Amino acid sequence: NRIALQTATKGMPCFVVLTKREIDFLIDKKDNLLAKYYLYLKHFCGLGAVGKQDFTIKQFLKYCGYSDKSNSYVSLVSSHNTLLVENGFIRIENYSDEQGHTSNCYHLL
Repeated sequence: NRIALQTATKGMPCFVVLTKREIDFLIDKKDNLLAKYYLYLKHFCGLGAVGKQDFTIKQFLKYCGYSDKSNSYVSLVSSHNTLLVENGFIRIENYSDEQGHTSNCYHLL
């Protein structure tokens, strides 16, 4: 099997590298949205020089062609965050921006 992440980012690698542990975890879960979400995290956190990224669940859903207005998708991705944190794949830090809005910053582990 082959998993490919395609992006329109010019001058940047269009692939991610997964460890055996990551592959086994994603195969075991049998959840296409979880796999897409983790690949999204790996790709965009890998683009930053410090290995972290902030974005919203709705930005992810829109980027991947899902409805960003669907509360069920938002809840599902939120549960994926919990699953990925509990299994030691990511760390999520909450912070407030200059306007006082709370956001998440995602770190790969």
